[in-house]
Amino acid sequence: MTGTPIKVDIDTYRLKVSGAVKKELSLTFDDVKKMPSERVFSELVCPGFFTDSGYWTGVKIIDILNIAGINENAKTAEFKSLDGYLSDILIDKFSSEGFLIAYEFNDKEFAEENGYPLRVVAKGEAGSVWVKWLGEIIVME
Repeated sequence: MTGTPIKVDIDTYRLKVSGAVKKELSLTFDDVKKMPSERVFSELVCPGFFTDSGYWTGVKIIDILNIAGINENAKTAEFKSLDGYLSDILIDKFSSEGFLIAYEFNDKEFAEENGYPLRVVAKGEAGSVWVKWLGEIIVME
């Protein structure tokens, strides 16, 4: 584990989607869990710290962005943790397998220290991109 665990009140938690989108979103944890999901095997590598291999379950990032309606000039999505940590990924990568907003690892919801309630899964990307305690997705032009 890296980072300082964040205690999340699931009753008030919202995943926000903002920026270069046609419709901003504010999704509850249950809203996300009710969306069509995908389960992928991927290895999370945090060089010098740890490696976790297993099955991640969640919603494809592109599916959430499509609900918001990505502006045609959008190039990247910035992921913001509830603690302020930021990471970004080119939107073009989301058509590949393994780019999820995940809520389970090996069929169990994340523990607080592992990013509960939602985290980014970015298959093939460095662990620093896999934002934990995800609070907002900001689409950038």
